[in-house]
Parts: sequence; structure tokens; C-alpha cells
Amino acid sequence: MSIYEILTGKGTHYAGLLPMVFAYLDQIGCDTHTRDKIRQYAKLLERRAKVSWMISSVLCDTQASM
Repeated sequence: MSIYEILTGKGTHYAGLLPMVFAYLDQIGCDTHTRDKIRQYAKLLERRAKVSWMISSVLCDTQASM
């Protein structure tokens, strides 16, 4: 499983770390300001993981064609 899948989930078997974090924030009644800050950081993590996943996929395809 890739870091992107760990963060965002994979199918119906694994919900993902970020959705679990936001479910927890809902459960504890987190204030809007804190939730927005966490959302900004979570989006950053998600974007970085997605780019990393895309780059590794391209590298694997390149190496396989050699």
C-alpha cells in the first residue's frame, strides 16, 4: 500500500488515516479554527503523497521498459 493510500484509504477495506482523523475531530467537537488548520495540513500531506505516488509509478514504468 502506498503512502497516499494509507492517508486517503483503499477501497472498502481501509478508510484511510485522514478520514479517521476528521471523524475523531467530529466526535470530540473540535472548533472550526483548529479543524481548518488541520484540514490545510492534511491537504498538504495528501498532495505530497499523491505526487510521490505518481513519480514512483512513472519511474517503475520507465524501468520496466528498459
